Amino acid sequence: MPGSRDVTSTIILNSLQPALLQDHVPISISGDGNCMFRALSKALYGTENMHTLLRLLTSLEIACFLPDYENLLALADSQISVPDYTECLQTVCELGSATELIHLYAASTVIGKPIQSVFPLRNSHFSPWDRLVVGRNLTHQATNIKLLWSSASVPQDMQTFSPNHFVLLHSIDNASQIQPIPSMLNTCSAPTHKHTANAKRRPPISSRGRPKKKPHRTSTTDAVEIAATEPAGDNTTHEEPEAVAEEQ
Repeated sequence: MPGSRDVTSTIILNSLQPALLQDHVPISISGDGNCMFRALSKALYGTENMHTLLRLLTSLEIACFLPDYENLLALADSQISVPDYTECLQTVCELGSATELIHLYAASTVIGKPIQSVFPLRNSHFSPWDRLVVGRNLTHQATNIKLLWSSASVPQDMQTFSPNHFVLLHSIDNASQIQPIPSMLNTCSAPTHKHTANAKRRPPISSRGRPKKKPHRTSTTDAVEIAATEPAGDNTTHEEPEAVAEEQ
């Protein structure tokens, strides 16, 4: 899978989940509000260009199966506050709009396989976002599609990490030996995790790839092109449509 290491995501994982960097490489994804679908497109097709089609199909999934999404049967977890059906549908129908876990569930149905949702902060409060997302009528099974909740900029305090971006987390052997970035290795030390009060909430998620505040930003110009030895997605042949609507 051609692509470049996402430096910001690597720094975040180096601080919060360094073990993941031993066999995973965060792949950089454009942050234009469509990053969840761009990351899925990258995993399935090796390119981000099919993100509009995936968003369209996800929109149709939510529109055609109202009971599953209106009654929130998709995510039966008391810790997760899911937007109401109208908001959920309107959001996914608009290019560049923020997406949430419920949209990941619908997208899993569209692609016909589970999606591993990886959340860097791992504690009991954020565990609902660190899960295998299994779409409607799918069965639990291993998946090679992993999406990381990330950020457009390196947080000043990792314990206040608030995701606003998705990147593809690509599995590959000896990942820590790919694109070594010496200046980054000692940038962050692993913090002591603090327990967050258990409450029903949605983390401030946005797939726009832009932070709400302006924290310290690490340049991604040092990202080096890579070509992983493993193919993206499965071996299923996906036919591209004759025409896909262009972004507005």
